[in-house]
Amino acid sequence: MTGQSFIVYLELDPLRVGLKRIDTAPAKPGQAITTVLTIGGRLLMPAQISVDDDTQVASVHWVDDKGDTDAVAPQHAVTTFSVDDTAVATIDPASGKITPVAEGSATVSVEFSDSQTGGVLLEPDGETAFAAQPAAITVVPGQAVGVTLEVKSAAAT
Repeated sequence: MTGQSFIVYLELDPLRVGLKRIDTAPAKPGQAITTVLTIGGRLLMPAQISVDDDTQVASVHWVDDKGDTDAVAPQHAVTTFSVDDTAVATIDPASGKITPVAEGSATVSVEFSDSQTGGVLLEPDGETAFAAQPAAITVVPGQAVGVTLEVKSAAAT
């Protein structure tokens, strides 16, 4: 049986976030055929994170042939998160929890492996490796927590 071609798009009212042509073998209903990487559950990129905010998490959404982002992850899927600039932020490779370090920009990536084979995780066509577009993050200053008032005496003239 030959592969089918699908156009998958995700829409975040009113912004169209992604458009990708996918050529794949027919998937079972609800079976993941691609992935989307988000920061804090938001599709808008770059994600802005306060240097004081340690609650943000990178996550993977498995997308089926209908564009639904709630497809079941493939059996034996292992996700490993990374960040390209640890001077800006660090990330737990397993959980995706992001810890801001300093103001700046960084890129969060994810790799997929197969826990059974130890190799890359393949899409339903059995040939294409699952991949997700990296996500940009910008760490911004935190909120002011107080005000300092400095009183100086006037210089004598």
